[in-house]
Amino acid sequence: MTMNISNLQFQGFDELNEVMAGAYTPMMNALWHVMATGDEWWAEEHTRCEEQVYELLSSSQLQAFLNRRESLPGGSLHDSRQITVLRNEMLEHQGQEALQRRILELWNQMHYRIATHRATLDGASLSNADLTALLQAERDQAMRKRIWEAGMQLGGQLAPGLLDLVALRNQVAVSQGYDNYFVMKLAAQEVTLAQLNQSIDSLRAGLDQSYRSVKEELDSDIRETFGLGPGQLRPWHYNALMLQGYPVSSVSSSDKVWDPSVIIPKLADWLAVRGVKTDFLTTADLLGRAGKSQANCCLNINRGEDIRVMCSLSEDWRGLQVLLHETGHAVYEQGLDPSLPFLLRQPAHIFLSEAIALLFERLSADEEWLGKMGVLMPDLFSSERKNWLRKHLLMKLYSTIAIVEFEKELYHHPGGCLNERWWEIVEDIQLIRRPESWDYPYWASKEHLTTLPVYYYNYLWGEVAASQVQNALCSQYGAVSDLASLRSLDRQLFKPGASLDWQTLLAACTGAPMNTSYLIDELKSD
Repeated sequence: MTMNISNLQFQGFDELNEVMAGAYTPMMNALWHVMATGDEWWAEEHTRCEEQVYELLSSSQLQAFLNRRESLPGGSLHDSRQITVLRNEMLEHQGQEALQRRILELWNQMHYRIATHRATLDGASLSNADLTALLQAERDQAMRKRIWEAGMQLGGQLAPGLLDLVALRNQVAVSQGYDNYFVMKLAAQEVTLAQLNQSIDSLRAGLDQSYRSVKEELDSDIRETFGLGPGQLRPWHYNALMLQGYPVSSVSSSDKVWDPSVIIPKLADWLAVRGVKTDFLTTADLLGRAGKSQANCCLNINRGEDIRVMCSLSEDWRGLQVLLHETGHAVYEQGLDPSLPFLLRQPAHIFLSEAIALLFERLSADEEWLGKMGVLMPDLFSSERKNWLRKHLLMKLYSTIAIVEFEKELYHHPGGCLNERWWEIVEDIQLIRRPESWDYPYWASKEHLTTLPVYYYNYLWGEVAASQVQNALCSQYGAVSDLASLRSLDRQLFKPGASLDWQTLLAACTGAPMNTSYLIDELKSD
């Protein structure tokens, strides 16, 4: 049903929230179906619904309402916070209508291409999971290179459109008085570039030496496996299309270690005891298939009880981590106070939701918890668990830093030599040598740069906050998985939603402002 926005005259926040919910919910439902089916009808429906939301956020009627409310004395704290949240959401939707429409059209075209993409290799159509499995098993170096290059095909397809999107997004940002879109997007999330840069500088100062040691250890093992000399390692020698973690040494990463039919009922029972509704698990779309997006996600369709999880799970360690990660997002969404107005019924910041998702993901290395879930554990797992988790988180962190640094470059200098800049950053931060054929937009294969701009730093800050929250919970309750821990999170972090800013909530939950030292202490070498 099409909404006639020009006829809207908001009298109060109740009416505004009702209109926002009425526009937002069908948009999210259509997005879910696009990702689940790859159907063009749903893609067109999502575009139509999204246009309505964006038209609403850029409307003069909404602007006039906010101006009136700001001029009234004696508004409640909820009213003031709703104005702040809404103005932040409106920020990137201001400007010329034709420009906004072009951004939306291009984004939807590229999102659909990503959702339906499969790499081709020797006539076969392969998902990223298929390619990763091939890399983990293949020993012929020439074939490994071909597999890796197949996994990078998407970058060449997306780069021209992504650069167009960057230029258009920067136009909007400059029209709003910002240097570029990256800076504007941070501001809309109540973050400054200085805060982000300071956190990265702090992490690298505390962890560069530890990362180098772990990376040299991994490289030494790989060189021995393939009989390579110093300087001969290339990206395809690692067991992933992009190196984003440390391989599990005590069990093959492709071994079946968990059974969904066993762990999901036990996980649901474990959550239910902690007061979490688990409909999202019983209705989750967990298996890959033709036409389905390869993305893993948790969508709160109506900022209420319609929470949906989508994954393409394997029954190895990575599949278990993905399931737990998306479960963490769902638990956060379940905990939002249903009495909050629609505008505030969302996490105070995305990175706080990522922190909880990452805390749940870390349960994949919690021996006691895994035993309760019926997960098969090798004999060496107990003694290696902590060391493996430290190395894995460290390598994932540096991959995240590299992508964040490149995305800053993408919006600050979009006309620069981005192919070369990508490898300069990867070589400096991740210590991965570029291939001889480096002049190709490998960077555009990272889908987040297209579909979720200025999102990746949330994984970085999510790790920082996860360690800070973990430290606070363990100090108070002994373990993150303890019943009292989850109840504390529910009370102090989940329920308030966006009624308070992220700085206030993080300090209330942990007793301190954001502090990288907890993550540094957790990951640095002894």
